[in-house]
Amino acid sequence: MVQAMVGVRKMFKRALVKDDCVSLRCYVRSEDGLYIAACLDLCLAVQADTMQEAKQQLHEQVIDYLIDAVKEKNLVTRPAPLSEWLMYLWVLSVGRLSRIAGAIGKKASMAFREEVQPSSLAGA
Repeated sequence: MVQAMVGVRKMFKRALVKDDCVSLRCYVRSEDGLYIAACLDLCLAVQADTMQEAKQQLHEQVIDYLIDAVKEKNLVTRPAPLSEWLMYLWVLSVGRLSRIAGAIGKKASMAFREEVQPSSLAGA
């Protein structure tokens, strides 16, 4: 497990690595009645009916990708296109402004960090 995290750590120079945990930049947003969640550091995306389902599906996809990549010793970072990074920055900015303004109501989008612990890669 520790060797798996060493390999993961080397590949994510831009992602935040702290205390043997990789923190990947992600966001979820509402579009046409569905929620789309994306991990920018791995260029992964999912869609679901609710925000929570989208986040859960993205988490599972990230873990599956990392387990497969570590097993095959072929972890390739695939940063998302510029348009996705701009959307992430927009969602991040709107979220921060909403918190400052004390906005209440249903969230249509949010930026978050997907935390990957070594124990999550136990299958590797």
